[in-house]
This record gives sequence, C-alpha cells and structure tokens, in this order.
Amino acid sequence: MLLAENADASKEKQYHLKRQILPGIAAYETLQRVMPKEEALQTVHGYVERLARTSHKQLAALLHIPGLYRLVPGVFVKSTRSVFGPAAGFAPKELQAGNGIWRVDMMKCPYHDTCV
Repeated sequence: MLLAENADASKEKQYHLKRQILPGIAAYETLQRVMPKEEALQTVHGYVERLARTSHKQLAALLHIPGLYRLVPGVFVKSTRSVFGPAAGFAPKELQAGNGIWRVDMMKCPYHDTCV
C-alpha cells in the first residue's frame, strides 16, 4: 500500500522512499502493534541512528587517506545538491556564509512530509 501511494514519485524521491522512508514507516507500523507506540518509535529511531553512525565511521576511515579530505567539500556540495535536491522532494535554501562555509536550510523534506 505504501509503495502504491507513492508510485508517481520521481526517481530521485523513490530513492529515499524505498531506501529509508517506507521501510521505517512499515517497521514502525508493525512494531507498534506489539509494543507501546513510544517504544516502537525509539526502536526505529535507534536503528536509523546506528545506520548513521556506521556511515560516519566509514567516512572517517576514508578521510585517513592522505589528501582525500581536500576533495570532500566539493564532492559533498555536489552530492547533497543532487541527492537532496528539489527533484527528490526537498526544498533547500542555500545561505551565504563565506570563508569556505556552506550552509543549507531545508524548507521542505520528504521524510517529514511522508511520515506526517
């Protein structure tokens, strides 16, 4: 049912829906039938947090490669604009910060919109 409701989403948004959003909703909906809702929410949140920590550890390990850290800002900006851009259902507002600082306010987020 969740997939059918979002069948018309763009390819970019489908990436987020199929990879994280819809599995998270399905897990929560299933768990909250057998445990208190807050416990189900914390279980799903804990899983997502562990995934984020694993990704962080992988990136930190890569940054030990000499000189690689210099490429990160450019790659990060480019990939963020692509993966978290308007085609995927986000509405980023880039802020001018200067001195090599890049700031973004997300004015719209499909994770929030879908879960609400």
